[in-house]
Amino acid sequence: MSQKTKYIVNSILWTLISTVVSGAMFQTFLLEKGVSEDRVGSLVSLMQFVQLVVILVFSKFIDRIKNIIRTTAVSHLLYLPLFVLMAVLCFGKSINITALTVTAVIAFIAVGMYNVLSYKIPYHIMDMKNYGKWTGSSSFFAAVFMLILTSLLSFFQNKIGYFPTMKFFCPFAVMVAIAFSAMTASYDKVELIPENKSEEKISLLRYKPFTVLIIPNLIRGFCAGIIAMAVTIGYSTNQLNAESASILLVINQTVGIPANILYTKLTGKEPSLILISSIGIFASVSFIGFFGSTGFLVCYAIAYFCLCIVNVSVPVLVAGVIDYRVAGQYNGWRILLNTAGIFIASVSCMPLVNNFGSSATWIFAGLTQLASGFAYFIYCRKSALIGESIKNQEEQLKEKG
Repeated sequence: MSQKTKYIVNSILWTLISTVVSGAMFQTFLLEKGVSEDRVGSLVSLMQFVQLVVILVFSKFIDRIKNIIRTTAVSHLLYLPLFVLMAVLCFGKSINITALTVTAVIAFIAVGMYNVLSYKIPYHIMDMKNYGKWTGSSSFFAAVFMLILTSLLSFFQNKIGYFPTMKFFCPFAVMVAIAFSAMTASYDKVELIPENKSEEKISLLRYKPFTVLIIPNLIRGFCAGIIAMAVTIGYSTNQLNAESASILLVINQTVGIPANILYTKLTGKEPSLILISSIGIFASVSFIGFFGSTGFLVCYAIAYFCLCIVNVSVPVLVAGVIDYRVAGQYNGWRILLNTAGIFIASVSCMPLVNNFGSSATWIFAGLTQLASGFAYFIYCRKSALIGESIKNQEEQLKEKG
């Protein structure tokens, strides 16, 4: 199996894992088990906090790790306790909040580690010139796979019930976590580190590409966090139930296909993609609170389509702007800020909805992404152009000399 094929397969497996632990699926699982919306919000907040702490601690020494590939492979075994517990709960066992909390915390330690490792490992398994193309391709195949899987889940949930379906899916998730670990361990190590690598240290607090984007990264996370809480918000406003929530899960995977096709066609135009997508998110979520179930799902689909483009464009754009010497720390702290925004959203989501209404909450979230998109467009577009100009000058000098 080629390195690129492994990368695509792992993207598919990771998409499934992340869907189980941090998306609509996990929230629906808890809600259908009888856990209240407020308690679900509290548990999600705790998990985001754990992820935040792990990223904060892990970012400090990620560049010192000698074997990134092996560390990534081992870390994904930490999902097993939560997935096994969910499988057990599908067979009618009463939910134990303590056990659930402990296993969820362990799982989110792995999530936090991978959020940092995932931006370091590409340097060791591919030529970074291919990063954008590989990311677009892997995201496309992951979206197709998850569309098929979630469509089947939705079909069987409507046919035989929610938990009878999950009796088959949760054990499957256990096998996926093991498969991801094994596939990662099988990567061939390819050292294609940039030639200008140096021992010189760069202080993030004096590194402009980091300091300028501190607030944009934080508020981008806040908007993503509110969108991630869509199921809980929809349940609280009676816009969603188990059936429509399963449709929302299908939407998550469906819109990823055209989003990634579009991104693949427009690779290299990330600043404009981020700005236009941010405008799309703001426009769609501004109306999501005014409709019933169908309107909610339509607006959500548009917002999530745009969010997919933003999520793929940002890391690729950043990789072309920052210095390799600070890549590990930079991406760690970038993800830390993004996760902090998600955590703030998970904590404040239900209080905002209860005190100001769902419409005001959605509009505010849209405004935060709009501001972030403008900041990324203005700064990174300029930085990318400068970087491209320097590369062109270097190539011209090599040709002359």
